Amino acid sequence: MMSSDLIAIVFGGLLSLAMETLRQFKPSRTASFSALAMNVLGTLAGAMLVTLLRPQSQSARTSRNVRR
Repeated sequence: MMSSDLIAIVFGGLLSLAMETLRQFKPSRTASFSALAMNVLGTLAGAMLVTLLRPQSQSARTSRNVRR
């Protein structure tokens, strides 16, 4: 995983934490740890999917072929 993926996961987790915190102040909504955990897992899954589908640069492909 790249550092940009880690940044996205941390940012997604912090955004989710902020949303769950704000939900405590609205009477019709309740904040929950499970919602926070699922949002972070969704962010992680999205970052992993992007990593798998991201086109590789030519130099990365060349160095990978050399190692084989």
